[in-house]
Amino acid sequence: QQPRPPLGLGLRPALLCGRRVAIVMAADEAAAQRAEQADRAAAALAQLPPGLYNRVSFQSGGMKQAYAEEECLVLWEALKACYPTEADALAAVDKNSMTVNPSMNSPSKITETHALLVERFGAGK
Repeated sequence: QQPRPPLGLGLRPALLCGRRVAIVMAADEAAAQRAEQADRAAAALAQLPPGLYNRVSFQSGGMKQAYAEEECLVLWEALKACYPTEADALAAVDKNSMTVNPSMNSPSKITETHALLVERFGAGK
């Protein structure tokens, strides 16, 4: 019996070349996905009030989480819908910025809690 060549060395050059091409293509796809994610994050940050996402990022210890900017924007939009003006919504976030933290809240919690508060205390409060 002949000893087997080390793994990968017994493969034909065409097969190795194909694997290299597949690895390079996968790396290019990953880079394109990262660039697309960065573009979406930048677009979401542009729609948030200045400094709002910084408070959310500080609460998470500055740890980068996937899609956090877009999720923060969704929460901000849900919170804005509960207040008569954007300034009132921003004042509420100043009191408790966890309301727009994606790891702690969801749009349904915001809208359902708002509905319960309106039912209990009335729309004027």
